Amino acid sequence: MVLSVAAPSILAQMAVLMMQPPREIKRTYNIPPEVIAEAYTENPQHKLETAESLRKVRQLCRQLGLMNPVSKRIWMKAGIWAED
Repeated sequence: MVLSVAAPSILAQMAVLMMQPPREIKRTYNIPPEVIAEAYTENPQHKLETAESLRKVRQLCRQLGLMNPVSKRIWMKAGIWAED
């Protein structure tokens, strides 16, 4: 049960780390926070791509029996749910 709840939380954080530029690049090139928000946080296409990038992991979690109503809500709340 712990893993079914932890997996989507951890994966959501890891997706941000993998799919957004690191702080050092933002600082080096003085990228304004509004630009980052527009490109990533508020961009519906980026949200879809992020969810799609986790498709295989979601499928694995489903195969391992880690998908349940509680974990599914966490996946959805984290913005990384997509019907596979």
